[in-house]
Amino acid sequence: TTHDEALSSVADRGDDGVGFVAYDPDAKGTTLEEISQSTTYLQVFQQVARKLQAEATFGLLGPDAAKVDLAKFASPSENGGGKFITKLERDADGKFFSAPNEEVNSVDLISFVREHNVALVTELGPHNFRSMGDRRMPVAIAVRDPDDAAKSDALVADLRQFAKNGEPAIRHRYLYAKMDGKRWGTFLSQFSIEQSNLPELFVLDIANKKYFENSTIVGVEKFLTAVAKGEIEEREQEGGSPGFLKKIEQVFVKHTALSVFGIVSLIILSLFLVLPGAEDLEAATSAAAAAA
Repeated sequence: TTHDEALSSVADRGDDGVGFVAYDPDAKGTTLEEISQSTTYLQVFQQVARKLQAEATFGLLGPDAAKVDLAKFASPSENGGGKFITKLERDADGKFFSAPNEEVNSVDLISFVREHNVALVTELGPHNFRSMGDRRMPVAIAVRDPDDAAKSDALVADLRQFAKNGEPAIRHRYLYAKMDGKRWGTFLSQFSIEQSNLPELFVLDIANKKYFENSTIVGVEKFLTAVAKGEIEEREQEGGSPGFLKKIEQVFVKHTALSVFGIVSLIILSLFLVLPGAEDLEAATSAAAAAA
């Protein structure tokens, strides 16, 4: 099984292009159920996968996965001697789960999945606005102009590049997102974003009800560095009352015609196995009982 197969079978099937993969060299068995139940580490992973099947996608690497390919998922210094659980996203670094006291438990793993089930540069909308705010970090938002795809794509690409490789002291201060400037024009107008200036980058501090905008400063690195150094004046969103988040969400919902949440269940009978949901396992058990 290859790293690319894991990306296409798990990460690419996630709502935000993100998935979670587990591996334990001590696992035994040839079937999904045998492997996932063979070690405590994988048992906990499967429990979390079942619980969060509507929120995220999960995959399990077989114990005989090629070492040369495992290196693409994790390094020995990061995976605790072999086993690992990692966030997986195309063209982005992995994020490894570190179990407190080296003992994995479902509570901490659930928190890890929910915190990191977001792309390096996510599409910001009503489905994740509150959760992004809950992380209490400013969000650098690339506002796209659908009428100028070339410039918009370039801005998003620059933002993604900075999120991956920018100066750590600066890039680690932010979360990263993108938005459709036309679709969310009413929402964005609260932050001095004008249609004539699109595409544009600004920073929204959701938790503290502040934002940073200056269309005269061009360039992702230059703008975000200026914000971090206090060279761009912070502004307070009008109407920043205790019900700020709720009001913002209402603006989002008002302009969203339909939200669709899908659950993808997939089993690949190879060294790479995608964990099924609880309903799949129950159905299989019932079918086996009926056949007997």
